[in-house]
Amino acid sequence: MLEIIPRDNLLPIEKSILFENQHSYRGDRSNYMVRSSVTRYYYYEEGVPENNNGEPIIFGDVLLLNEQYA
Repeated sequence: MLEIIPRDNLLPIEKSILFENQHSYRGDRSNYMVRSSVTRYYYYEEGVPENNNGEPIIFGDVLLLNEQYA
């Protein structure tokens, strides 16, 4: 289990995705990431707006793709 220390400005939908769901390994990990996409099914009708963009990604960060991801 991963310990997630959230930023202070998480959006309600981000909190819900992170903490109200069980995430599972998709099977296509690399040396740099583990992917979970179950929540994309549950939240496909809701948008996740951009939040915290522009900050560098550092080892150990947990990323949520937003509606700008193409």
